[in-house]
Amino acid sequence: MAQKIKDAFQKMAQNIPKGGGGAGGGGPARGAGAAAAAAGRATGSLMLAGGLGYGAYNSVYTVEGGHRAVIFNRVLGMKEGVYNEGLNFNIPWFERPIVYDIRTRPVDLQTLTGSKDLQIVTIGVRVLHKPDVNYLVWMYRHLGKNYDERILPSLMNECAKSVVARYNANELLTKREEVSAVITAELSTRCNGFHVTLEDVSITHLSFSPEYAKAVERKQVSQQEAERAKYIVLGAIQEKKTIITKARGEAESAELIGTAVNKNPGFMKLRRTIITKARGEAEIRTIFAIFSNQINRNQYTSSPRSIQIKSSIMAQKFKDAFQKMAQNIPKGGGGGEGGPGRGAGAAAAAAGRAAGSLMLAGGLGYGAFNSVYTVEGGHRAVIFNRVLGMKESVYNEGLNFNIPWFERPIVYDIRTRPVNLQTLTGSKDLQMVTIGVRVLHKPDVNHLVWMYRHLGKNYDERILPSLMNECAKSVVARYNANELLTKREEVSALISAELSTRCNGFHVTLEDVSITHLSFSPEYAKAVERKQVSQQEAERAKYIVLGAIQEKKTIITKARGEAESAELIGTAVNKNPGFMKLRRIDAAKDIADIVAGSGNKIYLNADSLLLNLLGDADDKFEKGVGGAKVGGWLRR
Repeated sequence: MAQKIKDAFQKMAQNIPKGGGGAGGGGPARGAGAAAAAAGRATGSLMLAGGLGYGAYNSVYTVEGGHRAVIFNRVLGMKEGVYNEGLNFNIPWFERPIVYDIRTRPVDLQTLTGSKDLQIVTIGVRVLHKPDVNYLVWMYRHLGKNYDERILPSLMNECAKSVVARYNANELLTKREEVSAVITAELSTRCNGFHVTLEDVSITHLSFSPEYAKAVERKQVSQQEAERAKYIVLGAIQEKKTIITKARGEAESAELIGTAVNKNPGFMKLRRTIITKARGEAEIRTIFAIFSNQINRNQYTSSPRSIQIKSSIMAQKFKDAFQKMAQNIPKGGGGGEGGPGRGAGAAAAAAGRAAGSLMLAGGLGYGAFNSVYTVEGGHRAVIFNRVLGMKESVYNEGLNFNIPWFERPIVYDIRTRPVNLQTLTGSKDLQMVTIGVRVLHKPDVNHLVWMYRHLGKNYDERILPSLMNECAKSVVARYNANELLTKREEVSALISAELSTRCNGFHVTLEDVSITHLSFSPEYAKAVERKQVSQQEAERAKYIVLGAIQEKKTIITKARGEAESAELIGTAVNKNPGFMKLRRIDAAKDIADIVAGSGNKIYLNADSLLLNLLGDADDKFEKGVGGAKVGGWLRR
């Protein structure tokens, strides 16, 4: 904060005595010399005050929390000390502070390289880094303030490419965690030579050429098709069992019924009588059938209604009224020579006292307003002191006090907040997977001072994306595509455990970690769906076989019943031929009722309708049901 000391006094009034009328002519010259001397003294005072103000302003500087400073001296060069946060002193003009941000910061790199089997690989690496506090002077001498832009891109590029070249394309996905650990070790070794500390290294992106990715996808689709073919074969086997079971049941049924019929021919005569009756009734119904169709159409019309809504908004503006401050300046009265001079001096004194009172009141008001602050619910505060730096205490919600200008509160939101991440990675069987992870997190209240020094207020933006990305991809690489679906709960628990371990190192507490999205490529998803459908069809075929077995038992049971029925009826018919005549009379009666109920006149063969009950009708019927050829619809 820059303030220049200004003189609060107006021009100094000097009373120069004037000669009264004698012969002395040196009076005006002595007055002019005295005025010049007074003006010189005033100018010197102003210059001295300005110099002192400049020196006081530039002799102190403040180092913010999470920062450190080194000093460059125009005479001696770089000073070896590192100055902590808070108020520090230097020699104006001769010394200049250089402030470093020592909090953890991210650097991203994406590069194209080749694997051990000459496959082109695109790899992305994210590094969380900070400078070594004890070597800031060395760093400024050799690298400058933008050290990360000077060395990290080349080091990250070289380490990533050298490590990728040691693994095949398949191993880069299946051993992703190992690859990340090797890159971290080599990059840390190189960065230590430049006094740069790495907090975390993660692989944010790993992909292959489009042709290779399509080849891998086709292989996975073929694998799913092979699995589907297995289930199709199982379904065919079950279908074969079903057909054989049904055929065996029908064969056994035919054998039982055929044996019973051969032993009892009278049963066939009875069946033919029933069939003849049914055919006669069907023919008559066909002749006299009348078909009618009715179509009912209903139309419904409706007319829309229009609704009008009228609203009005009223706005009122209020203006503040300020009143002007009135000052009463005393005026000189009556008749002395020095009256006006004394009045002006009294007015100046009154104005000085009023200005002093206003400045004092303003200072007190400023101090009272800025000496208290409120921490909202679900928040905590830490204090940065311009002289001492970060204070170690954490202040709870409610009203708190601080020293105006010297202290500044930094408020943290300690409530649980969500962070979402969706990324593309590869499974153990090289299938590309899109996974989404949602993390509920909050800062550790007891380490807010450490967090501000090392991460700042936006700690979640600095560290969580890289940590979530690395943990999710490293865990997915340990499972096949099928296992990611069947063992989803286990995958989620493993991601949560690894991410919690890493976040604890940064004093970030995780409340919950969940997988919000998990999908594969469209072709692979369709192949999986086809395989699942075939698997369900194979399972369905098993139940069809069980149904066929039950159906076989049903058919055999019915055949046994019909065989027994045929045996009983055939025996009864052979012993009592009059039963057949009685059935013929019943059939003729039913047919006659149908013909009589019709309003039309028709001419049909009475013998074929079983209506002829006289003469040799019984002999003809016996021959007909016995297998003789007859005319009309009975001919076969």
